[in-house]
Amino acid sequence: MPEYLVRGVPVQFPYDAYEQQVLYMGKVVQALEERRTALLESPTGTGKTLCLLCATLAWTERYTAKNAAYSSQRIGYSEKAKAAAKAVGLGDPTALAYNARPLIIYASRTHSQLAQVMKELKKTDYRVKSAVLGSRSQQCIHPEVSKYTGNAINLACRRLVRQRRCSWKMKTEPGGMVHLPEEIVDIEDLNRFGHKERVCPYYLSRMMAENANIVFVPYQYLIDERKRESLGLSWEGSIIIFDEAHNLEQVCAGSASFDLTVGQVTSCMEEVARCIERASSGSASQPQSLMVKQEGESSIGFLKQLESLLSVLQRMANAMHSWSIPSQGRTLPGKYIFDFLNKCGIGSLVWNIYNKTLGDVAEMLSEEGSSGRHMGKPRNGSSATYIAEIFSLAFRTEDPPSVMAAPLHRGYRVHQYIKKLSNGDLQPTLGFWCFVPGTTMNVLSGLKVRSMILTSGTISPMKSFAAELFLDEPLTLENRHIINPSQVCVGILPLGPSGVPLNFSYKTRDSPQVKDDLGNALVNFGRIVPGGVLVFFSSYWMMESFIDRWKSSRKGGNSVWEGILRHKHIVVEPKESAQFQQAFDDYKRKLDIPTHNGCMMFSVFRGKVSEGMDFSDNMARAAIIVGVPYPTITDPKVQLKRQFLDDQPTAAGESKLTGDIWYGQQAARAVNQAIGRVIRHKDDYGAILLCDERFRGGGLQKQLSLWLRDFIRVCPNFGSAAGTLSKFFKDMRAASGRHRNPVNATKGVDTALETTSQFRSGSFFSCQPSQDSHSLAIPAAMDLHNCSDASALAINLPVRTQRRAPPSGSLLMDALDGELEFAGVERQLKSKECTTSTSHRCLDPPLDVKRRQQRATGVESDAKEFLSKLQEVLSKEEYRQLSELLSKYRENRNTSTFVECLFELLLPNREHLLADFTVFLPKKDRNWYHEKVNGLKAKENNGSGLKQAKRHSKKGLEAWILKSSTNQGLTNNKKLKRSN
Repeated sequence: MPEYLVRGVPVQFPYDAYEQQVLYMGKVVQALEERRTALLESPTGTGKTLCLLCATLAWTERYTAKNAAYSSQRIGYSEKAKAAAKAVGLGDPTALAYNARPLIIYASRTHSQLAQVMKELKKTDYRVKSAVLGSRSQQCIHPEVSKYTGNAINLACRRLVRQRRCSWKMKTEPGGMVHLPEEIVDIEDLNRFGHKERVCPYYLSRMMAENANIVFVPYQYLIDERKRESLGLSWEGSIIIFDEAHNLEQVCAGSASFDLTVGQVTSCMEEVARCIERASSGSASQPQSLMVKQEGESSIGFLKQLESLLSVLQRMANAMHSWSIPSQGRTLPGKYIFDFLNKCGIGSLVWNIYNKTLGDVAEMLSEEGSSGRHMGKPRNGSSATYIAEIFSLAFRTEDPPSVMAAPLHRGYRVHQYIKKLSNGDLQPTLGFWCFVPGTTMNVLSGLKVRSMILTSGTISPMKSFAAELFLDEPLTLENRHIINPSQVCVGILPLGPSGVPLNFSYKTRDSPQVKDDLGNALVNFGRIVPGGVLVFFSSYWMMESFIDRWKSSRKGGNSVWEGILRHKHIVVEPKESAQFQQAFDDYKRKLDIPTHNGCMMFSVFRGKVSEGMDFSDNMARAAIIVGVPYPTITDPKVQLKRQFLDDQPTAAGESKLTGDIWYGQQAARAVNQAIGRVIRHKDDYGAILLCDERFRGGGLQKQLSLWLRDFIRVCPNFGSAAGTLSKFFKDMRAASGRHRNPVNATKGVDTALETTSQFRSGSFFSCQPSQDSHSLAIPAAMDLHNCSDASALAINLPVRTQRRAPPSGSLLMDALDGELEFAGVERQLKSKECTTSTSHRCLDPPLDVKRRQQRATGVESDAKEFLSKLQEVLSKEEYRQLSELLSKYRENRNTSTFVECLFELLLPNREHLLADFTVFLPKKDRNWYHEKVNGLKAKENNGSGLKQAKRHSKKGLEAWILKSSTNQGLTNNKKLKRSN
């Protein structure tokens, strides 16, 4: 395994490291050496997780070796041991203080992300003791307790453990004869191990954590004070790593905030009343938790506490019902929370007493539920637990966190509003919202940890992120990507296929023209982009609004929705998180269905698709960004956050994070996170399409990730975007060795699209500036899926092996033959003239050859545009029929029958293409052609031609082709006999 010396630390890395990876590991080692906080951004796919693990483990390994060597000197070990200390660069041993190996606490957003991290750890040569910690709801395997939810499962578990009635937990105690897993196990592995060995995974993980070198936890367990204390870890001198830290700001603010509805207060009152009823019924029927209370406490005293608590809750509910709340809500300073609670009888001196009583209520109802003695509406004490947590959180903000500091409640706002519940009820609600997320990070720093490392693929802008989390002068890194520039194609699309400006701001996003043009663009992209395509909308409401329009709006007989489905399956990200896995599995399944060109998933920014999901390789060849995902401007939290930032004082000479700047940064981070779904490793490739003219502004581009900015190009029109996109995927397929079969009639337009695109990357929407100045210009208003040139049709149809002179007419197929012939004439002339005399330059072609070349070039250009339009409206089967029709027409030249079949193939609502076809007919047939078209149109308008058209399109067309083949075969036989 390769080894790299990073700032004096030998790091074992499983692969040949890129420059960006060595740079990243260097920042990690520097942060650990200097006991500093680091803020590191490295794009998705650069191997940041592996770099982070290897660098951290290598440093702790060296640190432990230093301490071991110094320890041997202190206790008088041999000179050999002292030499070992010198060999590892110990220096002066008297300058070192002995410490144990620092504990690494690795936190990420979810257990599924932690499982991926542990999989990366297995790739390394570092064999360390590890543990993964979760909640009882995730790890309990007791057949009865595991049925509980919320806090009830904690209470039920503790009760069984206290009564020594859980055999699973008893196996983790001394003498329990449990064998710890030796390999690295994630939470699912640990649960399977628990089922197999009949041992509790929850307590087993705690047991493993006592001796672990690295502990994996969801970062909610570090941010939430109550959960953090339950872990029982040693924090002093530890190393805390926050992976996927881009949304840490929101998580910190959310964990320090609460919303209390009057319904939750009423529910808690019902729980307390039930406990009063049980306590009044006599000790004989009371649960065990009421039989033994605190020293000197009687059942009568406990009953009085319950009655006092019920009275407090009643005053709280009455106060909330008495509020006169305007429609926009009412905002008050953070200290109002104490005025409100004091009026209800909950002051700073008694809230602890009420909290203990609420805990007893929750425990009593948990025991009651498990005994089955109370039937009816289930009450597991969840409301009592929630009210207790609210009291604790509120009173933690009453005093300053340190001397000379302001009280924490100054970073809060109280907001009274009416909340609409899922069942439609409207309830008065008290919101206590934190707007200073850095207070949580300050608490972690106060635990005397050695270093904190915050990393993600999308942290930028760095300065404001550090300011929001109170990170004092952190080490920072904005890394570039390890991929080749040719592996990514990034374009800003300000215009749709019809030239409609794409602007999805509040004022224009409901425009039918904007919706339709975006839909037509997706139809085009569905044809061009292979595999999976992720489309991101700002909200579920916006996504549903666009989908409704695309399903109902019809042009030419087909809806936009049906147009997309012709090329790709569609999966929509569900609102309910419980349904997401099913949708994700459906998306993966539909990617491999051969009848379509992959699958398209409609999703939302900040949803599950955009947050941490792995869409590597063919699962996401493109991310389409629809609009700029600013937070909802009417959201009271957003409004108060902006106002809060604007009201903060700024020291002289320091730049201020204003509400407007914060508002724009939230949108940029959401875009960065969604873009990260495309490029997942060094060999991956894909396209990123920013569909909104507002991205042209420099302000938004500067807030995108550093690695992305170099690739961004603005497309002058939709045609140039589609052309470059088509060439990009053709080039990437060729580079990766995944060549398609040659185009044939059964493959239809999709194969031709992938094999024959002739676009050149210009100065727009290209990964690298093109050296070819002869790029194909495409009209801005052209609604094309792809533009294959005339040679595409030449490949798709049988090519004559015998050359003939070009006819005088401008027939489409003659133009193709002429193109081949003129190219051959030019080659022959140049070859002949150059070989006659090497001392003279090659002569220009004769004048008649030039004219023939010019005429062929003009017809070829018309053919290119007409073919692109045909590919736009025809299905694969219809395109196959057209290919056969043209092939047979080349052989028999029956213009009348061919035009009639062509017309009926384009029914219904495709007659506009017939006018474009006129240029490919001989001049002598054009008047007759117009009469024929007008006559057939009249029949269709009268309804008499529709049945005939349908019948001819299916059976008549096939019969005509078959008849033409038979006649041609007879003709060939006659010629053969004459030649014999």
